[in-house]
Amino acid sequence: MKRFFLTLIPFLSACAGEPPQNIGVTENRLAPCPESPNCVSSFESDEEHSIEPLAANLEQIEQVSSV
Repeated sequence: MKRFFLTLIPFLSACAGEPPQNIGVTENRLAPCPESPNCVSSFESDEEHSIEPLAANLEQIEQVSSV
C-alpha cells in the first residue's frame, strides 16, 4: 500500500500547475493555434494550421452529442 501512495504522489503533483489563460471561447472563437504543429483550426489562415470547416447536418450533430 505504501508503494502505491509513493507512486501516486508524482502523478498528482504533475496536475498541480496552472492551466493556460487562453483556453476556451473568447469572442465566439477559440484561441489561435500556437506555433507548434499539433493544432488546426478553420479560423487559421496559415497553411500549417488551417483546415476546412467540418460540415454536418442536425442529425449528425445530435448523434455525436449523444455519445
